[in-house]
Amino acid sequence: MTQPYGIPPLTRDDVDHLNLLRIGFFVVAGMTALFGLFPLLYTAFGVMVLGGFFQAHAAKGPPPPEFVGWLLLVGGSLFTVWLEAVAVTSFLAGRALGARKNRTFVMIVGALHLPHAPLGTLLGIFTILILSRPSVRATFEAAERGGRQ
Repeated sequence: MTQPYGIPPLTRDDVDHLNLLRIGFFVVAGMTALFGLFPLLYTAFGVMVLGGFFQAHAAKGPPPPEFVGWLLLVGGSLFTVWLEAVAVTSFLAGRALGARKNRTFVMIVGALHLPHAPLGTLLGIFTILILSRPSVRATFEAAERGGRQ
């Protein structure tokens, strides 16, 4: 496939690396979506505290105070929403890599994964390195302008 003048063509390595990044974002999205459901256990415990479950089964002392129930309920719910939002943005970054569009968005999502060691750190580093290549940058810019890659 030919590139417009001034745009360096993607090498086979560039294409392979972009495809591996895409797969990496999908894997991270799936893992985050799955593990993002675990904080719902805290939400369930909060509902149990607020619903009086522990009052009915308190054999050795007083039940936990009501604020503990609210803390568990709100904290678990917010953490679940946060992790699911991260999963959605990771999935969207993988789709953008496949379409060779929204390079800035993909770079930001990759950078946000840097603190999530070890897999997120590797994904973030390789995202920044690969998307910083001149040929990859030019390909994304051409695709966003409506040109061919």
